[in-house]
Amino acid sequence: MPQVHVSLRVTDATLSFQGEAMDESGAVREFQSPPLEEGRNYTYDLRATWTTPEGQEVVRTRHLTVRAGDHLTVDL
Repeated sequence: MPQVHVSLRVTDATLSFQGEAMDESGAVREFQSPPLEEGRNYTYDLRATWTTPEGQEVVRTRHLTVRAGDHLTVDL
């Protein structure tokens, strides 16, 4: 099962995998996918959103390609 560790610039950012918001908070979040078929590529879309102290909304997105057994670290 792939594991994805996401580092965020702010602890109160909203992080979504495949359009579904995660319940976790903090500067580092972890996602473990369901079991995947060996030898195939799978894709995940990540989106982090937060508001700066000046009131500006920041949105960062990543499109990940993963395989069974991958361990990835993503900086958003």
